[in-house]
This record gives sequence, C-alpha cells and structure tokens, in this order.
Amino acid sequence: TFENLPVTLLLCTVQHVRETVQYLNQVSYFAMVMYFDHKIFPSRHVVVTASNILSGMQWSIITDGVEKAATAVLGPVISLNSVYSHNCHQYYGDLAHIKVAARKDSTVQKNTRLRHLGQQVLLLESQRCEVGLSKNEDGDDDERSYVLLIYENTNALVTRDCVPLGTLLVSLLAHQMLLQTIGTILLQGTRHIIPSLAGVVPNTNEDRILLTLPEDSIEKLLSCLEMSYTTAVEFDSRPGLKFLLQKVAQLERAANLYRQAGAAWTINLITLFDLCIHNCDVSPQGGYMSEFLPKLRQSLEQLCDTYIDILLDKDGQHSAVDKLDEKITFIIAQTDELPGLSGTPSEKSVEEPSKSTTAESKTDLTEEEMDVKEDDVMDKGDVEKRELVAEIEKQKCESICKDREAHMGVWAEMLVSSLELLCQLDDSHLKTLLPAVFPTVRSLTAHATHSSLKHQLATLYDKLAVIYGFSNQA
Repeated sequence: TFENLPVTLLLCTVQHVRETVQYLNQVSYFAMVMYFDHKIFPSRHVVVTASNILSGMQWSIITDGVEKAATAVLGPVISLNSVYSHNCHQYYGDLAHIKVAARKDSTVQKNTRLRHLGQQVLLLESQRCEVGLSKNEDGDDDERSYVLLIYENTNALVTRDCVPLGTLLVSLLAHQMLLQTIGTILLQGTRHIIPSLAGVVPNTNEDRILLTLPEDSIEKLLSCLEMSYTTAVEFDSRPGLKFLLQKVAQLERAANLYRQAGAAWTINLITLFDLCIHNCDVSPQGGYMSEFLPKLRQSLEQLCDTYIDILLDKDGQHSAVDKLDEKITFIIAQTDELPGLSGTPSEKSVEEPSKSTTAESKTDLTEEEMDVKEDDVMDKGDVEKRELVAEIEKQKCESICKDREAHMGVWAEMLVSSLELLCQLDDSHLKTLLPAVFPTVRSLTAHATHSSLKHQLATLYDKLAVIYGFSNQA
C-alpha cells in the first residue's frame, strides 16, 4: 500500500531511491514523505538524492509537507507560549494557568534519556553538563514523568490542553531535524555558508536546489523559518515559562530556544542573500529583488533591534529568570489517569497524600512541593539556613552562562555572521544590498559593545571605503 511506501524508501540505497522516484513519478506525494506520529514529514534523504529530477508540482507537494510538519512539531511550544504574556515572570502563567502533573510511570533510564534530550533541545552547547540521577534521596523523581496541564484559569476544573514533557522534547528534536531539511533544500551548494551552520547543513553537494524551486515553494519554506524564529523568540521572552521548564526538565540553566532561533534566522538570511544576488545577476531591473530585498532589510533590523534591546536592558528584565525563587509545586496523579480534555478528574486518580497534607487538601489531585529538602532545611537552625543561602549564592556566582549573557552572545554571533557575509560579497553585489543593510550597520555603530562585532563593522567600513574610492588602499 502507499501508506507503507515511505518506510520502504528510507531503507533503500541512494541508487534505489533514484530509481524508485523515477518509476513512481506519478505518485510522488507518497514517495517524497514519511509518516511521523501520523503526520506528514518530508524525508531529507529522499529530497537531497532526488532533487534534480523533481518537477514543480512535486516540489509544491514537498513544501506543503514541510509546512504541515513545521506547524505540527511547534504545536506544543506554541501552546505553552499562549499561557504567558511577554515578559511574564509568573511560573504558572498570566493568560491561563499551568499545573504540573507528576506520574510514577517512568524509569530511571527513560528519565535519564529525557534529561539528555532536554539539554540538547533546551540549552546551548556551552550550557550543558553531565547528566546524573536526581538528588532526591528517595529516588521518586527518577521514576516520574511530567505533564503540563493548561487550564483557562486557576479555578477551572477542565483542562484546555496538556503537554507531556516527553512530547515537548521530542517535538523540538523533530523540529531540529526539520530545520536541517529546510536548510539542505535552501542552502545546498551556496557559497555563503558560515561555520555556525556546518553541523546543521552539510554543504557537500554542488547542486543548487534553491535556484530550481518554484516561487511559491520558496515562500512556504521562508514562512516556515519565520514561524520557527518567531516561536523561539516568543518562548525566550517568557521568563516564567523558561524557569518552569528548567525545574521540570531538571536543567542547570534556564530553558531557552536560542539555538533554534539562531539556526532559523541564519538559514533565512543566507537564502535572502542568495536570492537577491542571483536575481540581481539575472534581472538587474527588478524581478524578485523588489520582494526579497525588503525582507532582507526587515530581517536584519529585527535582529539588530533585539540585540540592542537586550544590551540596553539595565534592569536585567531578560535575565530576571536568574532571580526567581518561587517554589514549584506538582500535582500527583496515578499512572493512567489525568484530567481529560473534556471532563473532571476521576476519583480513582487520587494518590495517597503526604503526611504534611491537611484534611482540607485531600481532593482528587493533591499538591506536593517540588523540593522536599528545602522544607526540611527551613525547619532547622539559623546556621544551616545561612549555609544554604551561602551555597545558593555561590552557585549563582559560579554560573558561567547566565540567561541574558547567553541571549546577547547568540544574537551578537548572528550579527557578526551577517556582516561577514557582506564582506565576502564582490563590490557590485555589496552595492546592491547596501540599502537593505545600512539601517542595521548604522544602529550597530551606535550601540555595539562586543569586540568581535566592532571588528567586523570596521572591516565592512574598510571595504566600503575601497569601493567608493576614499581609502588609501584603493
């Protein structure tokens, strides 16, 4: 059946893939995609190996699949973002309400793998550390799975949505794979690849896929990159959500999607560079230039504005997640019973309350403090309290990558990469793109503080001085 065809294709050799695609030219819809959790997901392997024989209609089918896949895998993050307003510091949201359900239905091995995955998708590489067992003495945390339950408000009894932690992490991993597929389609064969994308888009094939794509397919892929970037930026502007996921996923740093935002934005930037340059060579009088040049300008200005906003954030609002100390509470639920999406909790879902639970709190779902040790320490003497506070302060001081510093560093790196791309252009192409990049260069001249960014600005000014004939190097 056609339903099983994609799985078969993935097991074929490259030569067999080519032969199969040629043979099944009329049913390319089934040959170009695979199924992921009952959703269409484009096969990067098939796309790359068969790119030179695909028709415009087949590319439209593939990009439709990419668009649907992007919407599907970003769904859990978008759901969580909708609970918080911009710069919301409340752990449980202000536009809706989140409760964290803990179920004793997992194993130490599964949770260790999830913690590894959490570090991969929610932290920068420089922020990761060795994953060990939970510090809880009774080991309960290592046998729990967590679900984020979304309610309309604190008094609601029916969930609006639920996002299991495992689903969130796997979806973000799938999105990384999807970005690789999009990057391969748009950037394969480009001369403007940068080191930060080397692991995302291996540029080993000289065939340029981008220049053979229909215009509507290009637009869909660029819109997917914009959705990826926007979703990541919205996530990173919600300190309460970032800290909640740090605690639930047991991360050493505040959760962030800086890596996702950086990859999506950089792929988009290089694609716009290539489109503007190519269409300038093919049709200097217009063509795609009138469409893509404003997009390039808007993309650069957006990134520059974010960098300056973080830089001028003297009160540390973006890094306020480092200062939050509110306690996180969990709902304890039985393995197979959580509040449904359209009903009230079952009476069978009650777990034996802890000894500290009062009679009034014995409802279907009881609440338990996330860190049991903290309550024990608070009952001890002042000396131990001071020692605890001192230890916490020491850990904060030893933290290498604070959230704000990491945020600003990633954005500075992206700006440096964009300036490097400009400096790589020949004189005629740089003149063509100068109207789009000038506002960003002007703003960075006034505000940039990173030495690498200042150095790259100076290099660009030197190149412009040579082009316009007022440099001694001319």
